[in-house]
Amino acid sequence: MEETKKETPKKEVVVYDPNKKWLGYVYQVLHIITFCAQQFIVKILSMRHPGITTSQVLVLRSTFSVFVILAIMNVNTKYYMYDSIPKD
Repeated sequence: MEETKKETPKKEVVVYDPNKKWLGYVYQVLHIITFCAQQFIVKILSMRHPGITTSQVLVLRSTFSVFVILAIMNVNTKYYMYDSIPKD
């Protein structure tokens, strides 16, 4: 008996869509808003907890940034983290 291999169709990952040029403006505005929110939160934290160090603030910012990046990558995480890297 011959075994037939069924090829699974590959899911097409769209990285750039020329019809969504406005999305860059949205990301720019969101970046500015999150940057201002970070500055505001650090100001409040430093007023409420005068002993907070710079490294503690950096850990808080990096943790928040990881969650934001994961939310943006969402479905395409495997593509960005593994598939898009050249295997030379």
